[in-house]
Amino acid sequence: MPKPRRTFFYDRPLLEGVFEIEGKEARHIAGSLRLGAGDEIALIDGSGRRGIAEIQELRPAAERVKVRIFEVREAPAGSGLTLAVAVPKDSRMDWLVEKCSELGVDTLVPVLFRRSVVRPKPGRTGKADKWDRIAVESSKQSGRPSVLSIAEFRDLDEVAGFEADLKLLLAPDADATLAGLLSAGRPKRTLAAIGPEGGLEPEEEELLAKEGFRRARLTPYTLRIETAAVAAAAVILGADLR
Repeated sequence: MPKPRRTFFYDRPLLEGVFEIEGKEARHIAGSLRLGAGDEIALIDGSGRRGIAEIQELRPAAERVKVRIFEVREAPAGSGLTLAVAVPKDSRMDWLVEKCSELGVDTLVPVLFRRSVVRPKPGRTGKADKWDRIAVESSKQSGRPSVLSIAEFRDLDEVAGFEADLKLLLAPDADATLAGLLSAGRPKRTLAAIGPEGGLEPEEEELLAKEGFRRARLTPYTLRIETAAVAAAAVILGADLR
């Protein structure tokens, strides 16, 4: 049985031909993984394309690896799922990003609700950069050809106006279940909002209702933000497309 190909991120559009991989990814190939000339690897460029390449030459001291890309597969259609979430504290958001990436969520939008605990500090992008790195590493680990897109923090009124074929608000006291609303399948574009553990203010609920959001529950219990996000993504993406 051939050994599985390891996946690496290529920071340029994938094309067939001979190219060089540089920096961190080259160190990873030539160093800890001990790959050598003749080994095959997979490459992703974040756009959805996936390439298969053969290692031709390793130059560890120069942090360069020469590869021949001999097959490029075009980007498959995305899942069409956008999650709009209140950001949980500490490393819980890191876990949320990683798991939503693995599941195939297209876009993650951090949202400012009135009861949000985590709010961005002006002029600081450290967390956003970290989340992007986690999304890339998750794609490499899972073999996903695209990379989860993580938006900047948005106000709820802006997110409420996003276009989608189906808009959902996760709420433990909703009459309808998420699985029930998806029993006939899911549309091409779904937007699901997950608020803070303290819940939404009545005005926020009214705003989302006016914009066509349908309330749905996963369970009757109050879930942590990251639990609700990952569970909702699994249920939605597990439903067949209409």
